[in-house]
Amino acid sequence: MFWPYWFQVLGLSLVQKTPRLQWVGIAENGAIPSTAVPIRTNGHSLYYFCEVVVSSKGGQRIPGTLKPTDNSCKYEVDGAVKSSTVFNVLVNPSGASVKWKYVSPRAGVPVGAVKCHEGDNCYLGQSIYGDGICEELPGKIFSGQTQMIMTNDKKVFRCPFKMYLVEK
Repeated sequence: MFWPYWFQVLGLSLVQKTPRLQWVGIAENGAIPSTAVPIRTNGHSLYYFCEVVVSSKGGQRIPGTLKPTDNSCKYEVDGAVKSSTVFNVLVNPSGASVKWKYVSPRAGVPVGAVKCHEGDNCYLGQSIYGDGICEELPGKIFSGQTQMIMTNDKKVFRCPFKMYLVEK
């Protein structure tokens, strides 16, 4: 009776928690899972985050984006847009709260920012319009760099105005 009480007081658990956001493969029929994290830009376009295993990068998992009407994940490698029909999608099976968080460039990465697998300093984000300088698109942010990277159709975009996807 004594030990369980102290585990509760200290917030400890003997049960390991499952990550709230996860990457899962797309079904053979190409259906996007109902638990996929929807990304709505200010222009109201709907996207999903996806990731591709890129063999030319040593099997590294590169984040990209997917429109609901597409059957391929579009991502950026070495300044060029690539696409793949074999990919994972970011899902939220537990219904965890996610939001966008703007931080000034000097503030660093916010607590709870969702990491991507393209290096230790890669995070999922979205660009901000910024007086017409940028298109609002989801993409990847590398902490320490001034601009985030996004793709749209066959073009790579960069933008200094960005928000991080954050798990609460």
